[in-house]
Amino acid sequence: MRQSWLRPLLLAGWLLLISVLPVFARQSPYVGQIISPQPNSEPLRGSVEVIGVATHPSFQKYDLYAVTGRAEDPWIPIVTGVAQKVDSPARLAVWDTTQMPDGEYILLLRVWDQGGGLQDFQFARYAVLNSVPVDTPTPEISPTPTQALPTVPPQTPTVLIDQPPTATARPSPTPGGPETPTPTDEPSALSNLDLGGWGDSFCNGALLAAAVFALWGIVWILRQGLRWLIKQQRRGGFLTRR
Repeated sequence: MRQSWLRPLLLAGWLLLISVLPVFARQSPYVGQIISPQPNSEPLRGSVEVIGVATHPSFQKYDLYAVTGRAEDPWIPIVTGVAQKVDSPARLAVWDTTQMPDGEYILLLRVWDQGGGLQDFQFARYAVLNSVPVDTPTPEISPTPTQALPTVPPQTPTVLIDQPPTATARPSPTPGGPETPTPTDEPSALSNLDLGGWGDSFCNGALLAAAVFALWGIVWILRQGLRWLIKQQRRGGFLTRR
């Protein structure tokens, strides 16, 4: 009874094992991958950073070449003998595309193990174009907005009219005596004069005038006295009229 269902079960397990073994046999321990630049992308110019993965459980080194795909052309080494494995995407090399003619190339990544075994990984195609400069788009210059100037209202010119001078009436005398001038706080022009000098001049002038009047008085008295004396002489007969 047991043998009736055991045999089909063993047969199914055997068939499953036969179908899975080729899958495991085809899996390679070598890992090589280029993530950037992407094949068939824009033409490459100058120095290009190559990003990828290169590893093996028994890793020894990796090499990176640029090849034309023609058997007669030599491989152009980019980097060789790099002993640092790259398990996750990182920089594998910097490809100086100026060291090779323009054209299409295949990147060949070769991974080595410690036993001397290797596996090649090819990635195509990459166009190198250094002879044609890159067209730099001309930046568009946006016009600067013009600020509106403030409107200035027209100014009306002021007309100056010459007015004839108005005659000022003389002040009438106040009955009962002269009007006492009201003192003002503003300094008078006479306050700046030297009154001491004026006083000396006035005194000198007064003395001179008094001396003149005194001299004139003396002369007048002498003349009157002389006339009186002449009259007396005439009356007494001392003098005769001619």
